[in-house]
Formats: sequence, structure tokens, C-alpha cells
Amino acid sequence: MKIFKSIFLIFAMLSIVAVSTSSFFTSRDTIDNNQIMAGTFPTPTPSPSVSANVRICHATGQEGNYQDISPSAEGVINGHVGASHQGGGDIIPPFYYGEPIQYFPGQNWDAEGQAIWNNNCEIPKSPTPTPSESSLIPE
Repeated sequence: MKIFKSIFLIFAMLSIVAVSTSSFFTSRDTIDNNQIMAGTFPTPTPSPSVSANVRICHATGQEGNYQDISPSAEGVINGHVGASHQGGGDIIPPFYYGEPIQYFPGQNWDAEGQAIWNNNCEIPKSPTPTPSESSLIPE
């Protein structure tokens, strides 16, 4: 009978420890139980990097002609953004700037603008189509 009482007491103590431990872990709302059990914790999100200079494709006023320049971030915001400068034709990538940190989402940063920016501010040339064999056979 003593053995059963001892086993019962050990089981009861383990149950109390398990219940109190689980309530301790569930009270934490920033880390979930699986992370605690696995020993992994969330990585903090890095703060955005502020750009000193921003590489842009500066519209020259001639259709399809851009200059590859890198003015200061403040110069971009105060002198190149918007329709009042070259009709809003500059291609500007998104970037962070200022104090406190602010985000500029880009200007003309669609697929075409990105293709020009990625090609050193020159409009990419379309590949020349090669004639197919069927177009060489006279009818």
C-alpha cells in the first residue's frame, strides 16, 4: 500500500508542475510554446537603411533620354520628385531618407522604369526578330 501512495504522490506532484509550467508559458504572448520548447526565438526586424545618395534616371526633357545620376536623398525629394520637375519623368527607386526615417515609394517604378534603371538609364533595345523558316519559303 505504501508503494501505491508513493506513486500517487509522485504523479500528483508531476501533474502540478506540468500544469503550472504550461500556464506560465501560455501567459507569454510574444513567444509561442513551440518556440520555447524548441529553443528558438523570433529574430528582431532590422531597421531600414537610410540612403545618403540615390541613383536615379534623370529625364533630360528629350523623349527616352535619361542621365544616370546619384544626387543626395534630400536632393531627390526636394528637386526631382513630382510633375513640376521634367514633367515627373525621372525614374526613382524606393528608398528611406531623413530623420526621423521616412519612406519614399518611388516614381515611375513600374516594370518599364525598372528595366530602364537596371540598364544604366538606357531604354533596353528590343531583340531583333529572326525570320522563321516558314517565312523564307515562297508561296
